[in-house]
Amino acid sequence: MNKKKNKKAQSAIEATVAFGIIFFIFIVVYLIYTEKNQDLLSAHKIIDEREDCLKITNGISSIFTLGTGAEITIRISQEAEIFPNEQRIETGRSSCTFPTRLVSGEISNEPFTVSSGQLKIRNENNLVIINNV
Repeated sequence: MNKKKNKKAQSAIEATVAFGIIFFIFIVVYLIYTEKNQDLLSAHKIIDEREDCLKITNGISSIFTLGTGAEITIRISQEAEIFPNEQRIETGRSSCTFPTRLVSGEISNEPFTVSSGQLKIRNENNLVIINNV
């Protein structure tokens, strides 16, 4: 009778240990998953910022190449800061460059910010003008 009780007790302990090991493995896998998911979300945000930056740069290049009177509208999802004299655009943590200094906001050639949404990019006498629609 004593042997049966020992076997049942041993079985219960083994089942508890097995459950603990499985639970521990599950927790480790979950922590790895959440860390990788955060990395993926961060990378996705950086890619979106870079995409907006490149949309603006491509628009500037296209409009400048098409010449006076050309006009396009693009949509961006991030606020962008444009530095015409430095030929640089910053969107969040991303930045890119464009090929001409002949870029302006509505008023001057000073650095300016455009909001997310639609942008109108037009060429007036070989000066590329960018503003929100």
